[in-house]
Amino acid sequence: MFYDKELFHRQIRTLQERDCPKSVIDYLKSKEESVAEKMYRIKGIVPLHIPFIAVVPRSELGLDALMKMVCCDRYYGHNFLDQSEIRDMVSVREEPYFIYDVESGRDMIGKSPSEAEVLIKEQGRSCLTIDEGIALSLQTNVLLENGVDCMGSYLERDGLVPNIYLGTKPLLSCRRTDVKNNKRGSPSCVYR
Repeated sequence: MFYDKELFHRQIRTLQERDCPKSVIDYLKSKEESVAEKMYRIKGIVPLHIPFIAVVPRSELGLDALMKMVCCDRYYGHNFLDQSEIRDMVSVREEPYFIYDVESGRDMIGKSPSEAEVLIKEQGRSCLTIDEGIALSLQTNVLLENGVDCMGSYLERDGLVPNIYLGTKPLLSCRRTDVKNNKRGSPSCVYR
């Protein structure tokens, strides 16, 4: 697969413009060569998929700070969740990292999060965690098209799924996993 250098630098610029700490940006910049190598090894990314996205985990900044970097129509995001109640269903890094071959959730619109999770696993893909869903919302205009159910994470106390959607501004909240919504979808990736 071809490495898109402009995509890499555009994502770094977006993080800089949203006041992401310099230490995080420098760390991600240092990974450019490994991202390029990974992209050359990946075969067959679907044309509408995003080749890669930089992820800043909540262990670095916290959900409040991460959502404040998400912007849509000049409105910045807000978090309604307690970070201590979020558990990831997949193993992720504590330091910033990249996800690859990302589908924005468009393919899962109208499916309940539980239905989408089954379909995503059948495709050999992995549901995005809350941090990865925030990264998708930060680096793309996905929220103008659909809300993002982050089935790679859940709220421990209620078994609810974190969800990012566009209200009056980008909002991080939660919802039940068995309810369908024609404006929300579950995004996925193939590699971390």
